[in-house]
Amino acid sequence: MSGKRTDKKGRILRGGETQRKDGKYEYKYTDSSGERRSVYSWKLVPTDRMPPYKTPDISLREKEEEIEKHLREHTSISGAQITLANAVRKYLEIRKFAPSTYENYRYYFKKDIADSPLGRTKAIDLVKSDIKAFYNKLSREGYEDGTIQIVHKIIHPALEMLVDDNILGRNPADGCCRDYSSSEPREAMTPEERDIFYNEIIKMFRDAEKYYLIFTVMQGLSCRVSELVGLTWSDVNMKRREVVIDHGLLYRKKNGKTQFYITKGTDKNKKRIIPMTDEVYRAFQKLREKSLKNPSKREVDGYSNFVFVNQRGGPMYPTNINKALYSIVDRYKEKTGKDFPTISNHIFRHTGCTVMAEAEVDPSTMKYIMGHKNVKMILKVYDSVNPERIRQQMKKLNKKPMEDEKQRAVI
Repeated sequence: MSGKRTDKKGRILRGGETQRKDGKYEYKYTDSSGERRSVYSWKLVPTDRMPPYKTPDISLREKEEEIEKHLREHTSISGAQITLANAVRKYLEIRKFAPSTYENYRYYFKKDIADSPLGRTKAIDLVKSDIKAFYNKLSREGYEDGTIQIVHKIIHPALEMLVDDNILGRNPADGCCRDYSSSEPREAMTPEERDIFYNEIIKMFRDAEKYYLIFTVMQGLSCRVSELVGLTWSDVNMKRREVVIDHGLLYRKKNGKTQFYITKGTDKNKKRIIPMTDEVYRAFQKLREKSLKNPSKREVDGYSNFVFVNQRGGPMYPTNINKALYSIVDRYKEKTGKDFPTISNHIFRHTGCTVMAEAEVDPSTMKYIMGHKNVKMILKVYDSVNPERIRQQMKKLNKKPMEDEKQRAVI
Protein backbone atom coordinates (compact mmCIF):
# COMPACT_ATOMS: atom_id res chain seq x y z
CA MET A 1 0.00 0.00 0.00
CA SER A 2 3.05 2.24 0.22
CA GLY A 3 3.15 5.14 -2.19
CA LYS A 4 -0.65 5.43 -2.38
CA ARG A 5 -2.05 8.86 -1.57
CA THR A 6 -4.67 8.87 1.14
CA ASP A 7 -6.92 11.41 2.84
CA LYS A 8 -6.91 12.21 6.59
CA LYS A 9 -9.15 9.18 7.21
CA GLY A 10 -6.68 6.85 5.51
CA ARG A 11 -8.81 6.31 2.41
CA ILE A 12 -6.95 5.82 -0.85
CA LEU A 13 -7.39 8.74 -3.27
CA ARG A 14 -7.84 8.21 -6.99
CA GLY A 15 -5.87 9.89 -9.74
CA GLY A 16 -6.53 13.64 -9.83
CA GLU A 17 -7.87 13.67 -6.26
CA THR A 18 -6.19 15.53 -3.39
CA GLN A 19 -7.19 16.75 0.05
CA ARG A 20 -6.11 20.21 1.11
CA LYS A 21 -4.88 21.13 4.58
CA ASP A 22 -8.28 22.61 5.49
CA GLY A 23 -9.89 19.24 4.71
CA LYS A 24 -11.53 20.17 1.41
CA TYR A 25 -11.19 17.73 -1.49
CA GLU A 26 -10.11 18.72 -5.00
CA TYR A 27 -10.32 16.87 -8.30
CA LYS A 28 -8.24 18.08 -11.26
CA TYR A 29 -9.13 17.09 -14.82
CA THR A 30 -8.76 18.17 -18.46
CA ASP A 31 -11.98 19.19 -20.22
CA SER A 32 -12.95 18.43 -23.83
CA SER A 33 -11.27 21.61 -25.07
CA GLY A 34 -7.94 20.75 -23.40
CA GLU A 35 -8.28 23.19 -20.50
CA ARG A 36 -7.20 22.13 -17.00
CA ARG A 37 -10.01 22.53 -14.46
CA SER A 38 -10.81 21.69 -10.84
CA VAL A 39 -13.89 20.90 -8.78
CA TYR A 40 -14.14 20.90 -4.99
CA SER A 41 -16.20 19.35 -2.21
CA TRP A 42 -16.03 18.90 1.55
CA LYS A 43 -17.14 15.29 1.08
CA LEU A 44 -15.22 12.55 -0.70
CA VAL A 45 -18.15 10.12 -0.94
CA PRO A 46 -21.93 10.62 -0.51
CA THR A 47 -21.96 9.03 2.96
CA ASP A 48 -19.50 11.57 4.39
CA ARG A 49 -20.93 14.18 6.74
CA MET A 50 -20.78 17.82 5.75
CA PRO A 51 -18.59 19.87 8.15
CA PRO A 52 -20.57 22.30 10.34
CA TYR A 53 -21.54 25.66 8.84
CA LYS A 54 -20.55 24.58 5.30
CA THR A 55 -22.91 24.94 2.32
CA PRO A 56 -24.55 21.59 1.46
CA ASP A 57 -23.03 20.05 -1.68
CA ILE A 58 -22.66 16.70 -3.43
CA SER A 59 -19.52 14.65 -2.87
CA LEU A 60 -16.36 14.85 -4.94
CA ARG A 61 -16.87 11.35 -6.34
CA GLU A 62 -20.37 12.30 -7.54
CA LYS A 63 -18.91 15.32 -9.28
CA GLU A 64 -16.31 13.10 -10.90
CA GLU A 65 -19.06 10.84 -12.28
CA GLU A 66 -20.82 13.86 -13.81
CA ILE A 67 -17.57 15.05 -15.37
CA GLU A 68 -16.83 11.63 -16.84
CA LYS A 69 -20.34 11.47 -18.28
CA HIS A 70 -19.95 14.89 -19.90
CA LEU A 71 -16.56 13.99 -21.31
CA ARG A 72 -17.92 10.74 -22.77
CA GLU A 73 -20.61 12.77 -24.50
CA HIS A 74 -18.07 15.43 -25.57
CA THR A 75 -19.86 18.09 -23.58
CA SER A 76 -18.58 21.28 -21.99
CA ILE A 77 -18.38 21.50 -18.20
CA SER A 78 -18.15 25.31 -18.33
CA GLY A 79 -21.74 25.43 -19.59
CA ALA A 80 -23.10 23.05 -16.97
CA GLN A 81 -24.82 25.84 -15.04
CA ILE A 82 -26.80 27.17 -18.03
CA THR A 83 -30.56 26.91 -17.50
CA LEU A 84 -33.10 26.44 -20.28
CA ALA A 85 -34.21 30.06 -19.81
CA ASN A 86 -30.59 31.23 -20.18
CA ALA A 87 -30.26 29.21 -23.37
CA VAL A 88 -33.48 30.55 -24.90
CA ARG A 89 -32.56 34.11 -23.96
CA LYS A 90 -29.18 33.74 -25.69
CA TYR A 91 -30.77 32.09 -28.73
CA LEU A 92 -33.19 35.00 -29.14
CA GLU A 93 -30.28 37.44 -28.88
CA ILE A 94 -28.01 35.86 -31.48
CA ARG A 95 -30.52 34.62 -34.07
CA LYS A 96 -31.84 37.03 -36.69
CA PHE A 97 -35.65 37.08 -36.87
CA ALA A 98 -38.28 39.11 -38.67
CA PRO A 99 -39.53 41.76 -36.19
CA SER A 100 -42.94 40.11 -35.86
CA THR A 101 -41.41 36.67 -35.25
CA TYR A 102 -39.01 38.04 -32.64
CA GLU A 103 -41.78 39.79 -30.72
CA ASN A 104 -43.96 36.68 -30.90
CA TYR A 105 -41.18 34.42 -29.61
CA ARG A 106 -40.21 36.86 -26.88
CA TYR A 107 -43.85 37.06 -25.76
CA TYR A 108 -44.15 33.28 -25.32
CA PHE A 109 -40.70 33.08 -23.70
CA LYS A 110 -41.62 35.62 -21.03
CA LYS A 111 -45.13 34.20 -20.59
CA ASP A 112 -44.44 30.47 -20.45
CA ILE A 113 -40.72 29.68 -20.16
CA ALA A 114 -38.67 32.34 -18.35
CA ASP A 115 -40.00 31.86 -14.79
CA SER A 116 -41.30 28.31 -15.12
CA PRO A 117 -39.75 25.33 -13.29
CA LEU A 118 -38.64 24.01 -16.69
CA GLY A 119 -37.02 27.33 -17.54
CA ARG A 120 -35.08 27.30 -14.25
CA THR A 121 -33.83 23.74 -14.84
CA LYS A 122 -30.19 23.34 -15.86
CA ALA A 123 -29.99 22.33 -19.50
CA ILE A 124 -27.70 19.38 -18.71
CA ASP A 125 -30.34 18.00 -16.33
CA LEU A 126 -33.19 18.12 -18.86
CA VAL A 127 -34.56 14.87 -20.20
CA LYS A 128 -37.13 14.26 -22.91
CA SER A 129 -39.89 13.45 -20.40
CA ASP A 130 -39.47 16.88 -18.74
CA ILE A 131 -40.20 18.68 -22.01
CA LYS A 132 -43.05 16.36 -22.95
CA ALA A 133 -44.61 16.94 -19.52
CA PHE A 134 -44.28 20.71 -20.03
CA TYR A 135 -46.05 20.57 -23.41
CA ASN A 136 -48.75 18.33 -21.91
CA LYS A 137 -49.26 20.89 -19.13
CA LEU A 138 -49.73 23.66 -21.71
CA SER A 139 -52.23 21.48 -23.58
CA ARG A 140 -54.25 20.85 -20.40
CA GLU A 141 -54.30 24.60 -19.78
CA GLY A 142 -56.07 25.05 -23.12
CA TYR A 143 -53.17 25.87 -25.45
CA GLU A 144 -53.86 25.02 -29.09
CA ASP A 145 -51.49 22.61 -30.86
CA GLY A 146 -50.25 25.50 -33.00
CA THR A 147 -49.28 27.51 -29.92
CA ILE A 148 -47.40 24.56 -28.43
CA GLN A 149 -45.57 24.24 -31.74
CA ILE A 150 -44.48 27.88 -31.40
CA VAL A 151 -43.12 27.20 -27.89
CA HIS A 152 -41.29 24.16 -29.29
CA LYS A 153 -39.79 26.33 -32.04
CA ILE A 154 -38.21 28.39 -29.26
CA ILE A 155 -37.04 25.57 -26.98
CA HIS A 156 -35.73 23.09 -29.55
CA PRO A 157 -33.30 25.39 -31.43
CA ALA A 158 -32.09 26.91 -28.14
CA LEU A 159 -31.08 23.45 -26.92
CA GLU A 160 -29.66 22.61 -30.35
CA MET A 161 -27.44 25.66 -29.94
CA LEU A 162 -26.06 24.08 -26.74
CA VAL A 163 -25.39 20.85 -28.64
CA ASP A 164 -23.41 22.83 -31.21
CA ASP A 165 -21.48 24.49 -28.37
CA ASN A 166 -20.61 21.07 -26.86
CA ILE A 167 -22.58 21.84 -23.71
CA LEU A 168 -25.07 19.06 -24.46
CA GLY A 169 -24.39 15.74 -26.10
CA ARG A 170 -27.89 15.44 -27.54
CA ASN A 171 -31.03 17.55 -27.78
CA PRO A 172 -33.65 16.40 -25.23
CA ALA A 173 -36.38 18.25 -27.16
CA ASP A 174 -36.01 16.05 -30.24
CA GLY A 175 -39.38 14.56 -31.15
CA CYS A 176 -41.21 16.10 -28.18
CA CYS A 177 -43.73 18.00 -30.31
CA ARG A 178 -45.00 15.12 -32.44
CA ASP A 179 -48.19 14.75 -30.39
CA TYR A 180 -49.05 18.39 -31.12
CA SER A 181 -48.55 18.35 -34.88
CA SER A 182 -52.04 18.22 -36.33
CA SER A 183 -52.47 15.18 -38.55
CA GLU A 184 -55.35 16.82 -40.36
CA PRO A 185 -54.38 18.99 -43.35
CA ARG A 186 -55.49 22.60 -43.44
CA GLU A 187 -58.51 22.27 -45.69
CA ALA A 188 -59.74 24.87 -48.13
CA MET A 189 -63.45 25.37 -48.58
CA THR A 190 -65.12 23.04 -51.06
CA PRO A 191 -67.17 24.51 -53.92
CA GLU A 192 -70.35 23.71 -51.95
CA GLU A 193 -69.00 25.44 -48.83
CA ARG A 194 -67.92 28.48 -50.84
CA ASP A 195 -71.45 28.71 -52.28
CA ILE A 196 -72.99 28.57 -48.79
CA PHE A 197 -70.55 31.09 -47.38
CA TYR A 198 -70.90 33.76 -50.08
CA ASN A 199 -74.65 33.32 -50.64
CA GLU A 200 -75.93 32.59 -47.13
CA ILE A 201 -73.47 33.07 -44.27
CA ILE A 202 -71.96 36.37 -45.37
CA LYS A 203 -75.43 37.95 -45.54
CA MET A 204 -75.64 37.60 -41.76
CA PHE A 205 -72.90 40.20 -41.27
CA ARG A 206 -74.16 43.60 -40.22
CA ASP A 207 -72.02 45.06 -43.01
CA ALA A 208 -72.33 42.18 -45.46
CA GLU A 209 -70.89 44.07 -48.45
CA LYS A 210 -67.77 45.10 -46.51
CA TYR A 211 -66.93 41.51 -45.58
CA TYR A 212 -67.86 40.21 -49.02
CA LEU A 213 -65.23 42.54 -50.49
CA ILE A 214 -62.64 41.59 -47.87
CA PHE A 215 -62.93 37.85 -48.48
CA THR A 216 -63.30 38.20 -52.25
CA VAL A 217 -60.00 40.10 -52.44
CA MET A 218 -58.25 37.80 -49.97
CA GLN A 219 -59.28 34.68 -51.85
CA GLY A 220 -58.67 36.24 -55.26
CA LEU A 221 -55.11 37.33 -54.37
CA SER A 222 -54.43 34.29 -52.13
CA CYS A 223 -52.70 36.68 -49.74
CA ARG A 224 -52.04 36.63 -46.01
CA VAL A 225 -54.31 38.67 -43.76
CA SER A 226 -51.39 40.96 -42.81
CA GLU A 227 -50.80 41.64 -46.51
CA LEU A 228 -54.50 42.28 -47.07
CA VAL A 229 -54.94 44.86 -44.30
CA GLY A 230 -51.60 46.43 -45.26
CA LEU A 231 -52.67 47.18 -48.83
CA THR A 232 -52.68 50.88 -49.73
CA TRP A 233 -54.13 52.47 -52.82
CA SER A 234 -50.56 53.02 -54.03
CA ASP A 235 -50.32 49.22 -54.32
CA VAL A 236 -53.43 48.98 -56.50
CA ASN A 237 -53.15 49.81 -60.20
CA MET A 238 -56.69 49.85 -61.57
CA LYS A 239 -55.54 50.80 -65.07
CA ARG A 240 -53.21 47.80 -65.38
CA ARG A 241 -55.44 45.65 -63.17
CA GLU A 242 -52.52 44.71 -60.93
CA VAL A 243 -51.85 44.59 -57.20
CA VAL A 244 -48.36 44.91 -55.74
CA ILE A 245 -47.74 42.97 -52.52
CA ASP A 246 -44.44 43.65 -50.78
CA HIS A 247 -45.30 44.30 -47.12
CA GLY A 248 -47.63 43.38 -44.31
CA LEU A 249 -49.35 45.25 -41.47
CA LEU A 250 -49.28 43.75 -37.98
CA TYR A 251 -50.75 44.78 -34.65
CA ARG A 252 -48.58 43.23 -31.98
CA LYS A 253 -46.14 44.05 -29.24
CA LYS A 254 -43.02 45.78 -30.49
CA ASN A 255 -40.45 47.38 -28.22
CA GLY A 256 -42.74 46.59 -25.28
CA LYS A 257 -45.76 48.38 -26.77
CA THR A 258 -48.73 46.93 -28.65
CA GLN A 259 -49.00 48.88 -31.90
CA PHE A 260 -49.43 48.75 -35.67
CA TYR A 261 -46.21 48.32 -37.62
CA ILE A 262 -45.13 47.39 -41.14
CA THR A 263 -43.12 44.28 -41.98
CA LYS A 264 -41.16 44.39 -45.20
CA GLY A 265 -38.23 42.64 -46.81
CA THR A 266 -38.86 39.26 -45.16
CA ASP A 267 -39.27 35.94 -46.97
CA LYS A 268 -43.00 36.24 -46.39
CA ASN A 269 -43.26 39.69 -47.90
CA LYS A 270 -41.15 39.40 -51.05
CA LYS A 271 -42.47 41.66 -53.78
CA ARG A 272 -44.91 40.13 -56.18
CA ILE A 273 -47.20 41.70 -58.77
CA ILE A 274 -50.53 39.91 -59.04
CA PRO A 275 -52.99 40.46 -61.90
CA MET A 276 -56.60 40.92 -60.84
CA THR A 277 -59.33 38.53 -61.85
CA ASP A 278 -62.55 40.17 -63.05
CA GLU A 279 -64.16 39.48 -59.68
CA VAL A 280 -61.27 41.07 -57.78
CA TYR A 281 -61.30 44.06 -60.11
CA ARG A 282 -65.00 44.65 -59.43
CA ALA A 283 -64.33 44.34 -55.70
CA PHE A 284 -61.65 47.05 -55.87
CA GLN A 285 -64.03 49.30 -57.79
CA LYS A 286 -66.52 49.00 -54.91
CA LEU A 287 -63.75 49.53 -52.36
CA ARG A 288 -62.65 52.70 -54.17
CA GLU A 289 -66.18 54.07 -53.90
CA LYS A 290 -66.22 53.28 -50.19
CA SER A 291 -62.83 54.94 -49.64
CA LEU A 292 -64.16 58.23 -51.00
CA LYS A 293 -66.89 58.18 -48.33
CA ASN A 294 -64.64 56.91 -45.52
CA PRO A 295 -61.00 57.71 -46.39
CA SER A 296 -58.00 56.28 -44.58
CA LYS A 297 -56.83 58.67 -41.84
CA ARG A 298 -53.87 56.87 -40.29
CA GLU A 299 -50.20 56.59 -41.23
CA VAL A 300 -48.07 53.65 -40.12
CA ASP A 301 -44.29 53.65 -40.67
CA GLY A 302 -44.72 55.96 -43.69
CA TYR A 303 -47.62 53.97 -45.19
CA SER A 304 -51.01 55.66 -45.54
CA ASN A 305 -54.21 55.61 -47.60
CA PHE A 306 -55.05 52.02 -46.63
CA VAL A 307 -57.61 50.15 -48.73
CA PHE A 308 -59.30 48.42 -45.81
CA VAL A 309 -60.23 50.70 -42.90
CA ASN A 310 -62.54 50.63 -39.91
CA GLN A 311 -65.36 53.10 -39.27
CA ARG A 312 -62.90 55.65 -37.86
CA GLY A 313 -60.67 55.50 -40.92
CA GLY A 314 -57.92 53.53 -39.17
CA PRO A 315 -56.36 50.27 -40.39
CA MET A 316 -58.30 47.09 -39.75
CA TYR A 317 -57.14 44.85 -36.91
CA PRO A 318 -56.29 41.41 -38.37
CA THR A 319 -57.63 39.60 -35.29
CA ASN A 320 -61.02 41.32 -35.64
CA ILE A 321 -61.55 39.64 -39.01
CA ASN A 322 -61.16 36.23 -37.39
CA LYS A 323 -63.45 37.17 -34.51
CA ALA A 324 -66.12 38.26 -36.97
CA LEU A 325 -65.75 34.99 -38.90
CA TYR A 326 -66.09 32.80 -35.83
CA SER A 327 -69.09 34.77 -34.64
CA ILE A 328 -70.96 34.74 -37.93
CA VAL A 329 -70.43 31.01 -38.56
CA ASP A 330 -71.69 30.23 -35.04
CA ARG A 331 -74.73 32.44 -35.69
CA TYR A 332 -75.42 30.63 -38.97
CA LYS A 333 -75.26 27.19 -37.33
CA GLU A 334 -77.44 28.32 -34.44
CA LYS A 335 -80.05 29.98 -36.67
CA THR A 336 -80.29 27.29 -39.36
CA GLY A 337 -79.38 24.18 -37.41
CA LYS A 338 -76.98 23.28 -40.23
CA ASP A 339 -73.35 22.36 -39.76
CA PHE A 340 -70.45 24.30 -41.24
CA PRO A 341 -66.71 23.89 -40.61
CA THR A 342 -64.90 26.40 -38.42
CA ILE A 343 -62.97 28.73 -40.72
CA SER A 344 -60.34 31.40 -40.17
CA ASN A 345 -59.17 34.21 -42.42
CA HIS A 346 -56.25 32.02 -43.54
CA ILE A 347 -58.69 29.50 -45.03
CA PHE A 348 -59.43 32.03 -47.77
CA ARG A 349 -55.75 31.98 -48.74
CA HIS A 350 -55.89 28.17 -48.91
CA THR A 351 -59.12 28.35 -50.86
CA GLY A 352 -57.64 30.82 -53.34
CA CYS A 353 -54.81 28.41 -54.03
CA THR A 354 -57.20 25.49 -54.44
CA VAL A 355 -59.35 27.50 -56.88
CA MET A 356 -56.19 28.14 -58.93
CA ALA A 357 -55.39 24.41 -58.85
CA GLU A 358 -58.92 23.59 -59.98
CA ALA A 359 -58.42 26.01 -62.88
CA GLU A 360 -55.15 24.17 -63.68
CA VAL A 361 -52.88 27.11 -62.93
CA ASP A 362 -49.34 25.67 -62.97
CA PRO A 363 -47.60 25.19 -59.58
CA SER A 364 -44.77 27.68 -60.31
CA THR A 365 -47.30 30.45 -60.92
CA MET A 366 -49.19 29.50 -57.77
CA LYS A 367 -45.93 29.60 -55.81
CA TYR A 368 -45.21 33.13 -57.07
CA ILE A 369 -48.70 34.44 -56.35
CA MET A 370 -48.71 33.04 -52.82
CA GLY A 371 -45.16 34.14 -52.06
CA HIS A 372 -43.83 30.71 -51.11
CA LYS A 373 -40.17 29.68 -51.32
CA ASN A 374 -40.81 26.43 -53.14
CA VAL A 375 -43.49 24.42 -54.87
CA LYS A 376 -43.42 21.77 -52.12
CA MET A 377 -45.47 24.03 -49.84
CA ILE A 378 -48.08 24.43 -52.56
CA LEU A 379 -48.43 20.71 -53.20
CA LYS A 380 -48.24 19.61 -49.55
CA VAL A 381 -50.28 22.19 -47.68
CA TYR A 382 -52.62 24.17 -49.88
CA ASP A 383 -53.62 22.05 -52.85
CA SER A 384 -56.64 20.47 -51.15
CA VAL A 385 -58.45 17.64 -52.89
CA ASN A 386 -62.21 17.24 -52.44
CA PRO A 387 -64.68 14.72 -53.94
CA GLU A 388 -66.08 17.19 -56.48
CA ARG A 389 -62.61 18.04 -57.76
CA ILE A 390 -61.76 14.34 -58.07
CA ARG A 391 -64.93 13.79 -60.13
CA GLN A 392 -64.10 16.70 -62.43
CA GLN A 393 -60.56 15.47 -62.98
CA MET A 394 -61.68 11.93 -63.71
CA LYS A 395 -64.22 13.18 -66.27
CA LYS A 396 -61.29 14.29 -68.38
CA LEU A 397 -60.53 10.64 -69.02
CA ASN A 398 -63.82 10.48 -70.95
CA LYS A 399 -62.67 13.18 -73.37
CA LYS A 400 -60.12 11.12 -75.27
CA PRO A 401 -59.83 11.76 -79.02
CA MET A 402 -62.01 9.60 -81.25
CA GLU A 403 -58.85 8.09 -82.79
CA ASP A 404 -57.96 6.51 -79.45
CA GLU A 405 -61.41 4.89 -79.30
CA LYS A 406 -61.09 3.54 -82.84
CA GLN A 407 -57.66 2.16 -82.07
CA ARG A 408 -58.98 0.48 -78.90
CA ALA A 409 -61.84 -1.05 -80.90
CA VAL A 410 -59.37 -2.58 -83.38
CA ILE A 411 -57.28 -4.00 -80.56
